[in-house]
Amino acid sequence: MVQFSRISIFEARKRFTSGKAFYICPCKMRPGGGFNMACLILSGKEWANQAEIYTDNPKLWKGTIEKTAWELMYNNWNHYNTSYETGYYAHYYVEA
Repeated sequence: MVQFSRISIFEARKRFTSGKAFYICPCKMRPGGGFNMACLILSGKEWANQAEIYTDNPKLWKGTIEKTAWELMYNNWNHYNTSYETGYYAHYYVEA
């Protein structure tokens, strides 16, 4: 069975910008459990490509491509995966 270690949001952002894999999971769920809702984020490159489109949009632009890419990824994940049952914020994990 695969073991997971929880990491901070700061470590997750570093891994996102450097292209290292991590898991994002609703706060009331655990990766590897019976009701696994963990999402594997492999790289932020595809999100960075999308973030370049929003440089002219002041509502979505967060100052840098990396910040905008993170917000796009997180907002999309948040919209589809959080609820009362699963929890409203994210925990981040790596394989131990």
